[in-house]
Amino acid sequence: MKHIVSFPIFENEKDFGLSPVQIEIFKKGLATENWKFWVSQDEKTGKLIIDKSFDLSWMETKEVPNLNIDEVDSSFIPPPDITSAKNFPRICRHLTVGPSFNNEIPDYTMNIRSLKGISERVSSLTIESTLIQNLDYMPFFEEVIRYSRPIKTSLSLFSNRRLESLKGCPEVLSGNFYCVGNAITSLEGGPREVGGNYTFFQGIHPIKDWKGIARKIGGSVDFYGVDILPGEKWGPKMWVRLWKGEKNLRKYLISMLEKDWIEDLEEEKDPWLIQFLALVWEEPDFRVLRESLKFKNPSSLSKIEKTNDTNQLLGDFGI
Repeated sequence: MKHIVSFPIFENEKDFGLSPVQIEIFKKGLATENWKFWVSQDEKTGKLIIDKSFDLSWMETKEVPNLNIDEVDSSFIPPPDITSAKNFPRICRHLTVGPSFNNEIPDYTMNIRSLKGISERVSSLTIESTLIQNLDYMPFFEEVIRYSRPIKTSLSLFSNRRLESLKGCPEVLSGNFYCVGNAITSLEGGPREVGGNYTFFQGIHPIKDWKGIARKIGGSVDFYGVDILPGEKWGPKMWVRLWKGEKNLRKYLISMLEKDWIEDLEEEKDPWLIQFLALVWEEPDFRVLRESLKFKNPSSLSKIEKTNDTNQLLGDFGI
């Protein structure tokens, strides 16, 4: 069954099976007394679905109270002092896990150390200033349509000073990926395709290579040491420009080359494939990978293999 509920009569609704304490938390968490919101209740489980943001950042408690909620169809913000993800809604469109930034009593770290118990499904997730060390129990990211517009999948990781690995990230994000100020030591395990912006900055430990970096990025790239031109897409064309213009980046550029990515570029008939292969063909760090490559049209590489004059070869390609 489905109800439309306004705050003045919320306490009179008897169908939801909530206690007076739970109702008061609902009323304060939903925050706007003049708005109405949809509440539906699953007939089998009795759990609630609300279509409005639910903010519990005002609560002083070590865990989310049990409010019998299955889904928050907008933003969910848990209490800032929780030490576990117990009692999170099963589904959240936008989920934020982080501390309170109250001006009077600043608290810049949330003492949660694990994502165990976190929502099963989200569209966007922000994890900020926690003590988590890994991304185990990461939820499933799903893009959904709301009010005729897509809610793109996105992941933001900010200032989690003990987080050392991206393993557990979704492979594909249709929206943005932000990873700033964590203790990440490797890009492996991070998203392989990002439809929006890709931002990575590291303030604790430098990463040694770019292995595992996203292969396709639809928006802007903000990556320390990388100069992105306006409107330029991350891919072989930019790779060639960086190789030619930034000698200090060459070891990182080679480290991001992987067998299946190069073979996929050939299958996609990427026009820049031969150009960037020509640049690295004789590089010692590339030879082992080169010998493992299997192309559907190997004749396209014959010119690279037959000449030792790389400069002449690149001139032929116009680079």
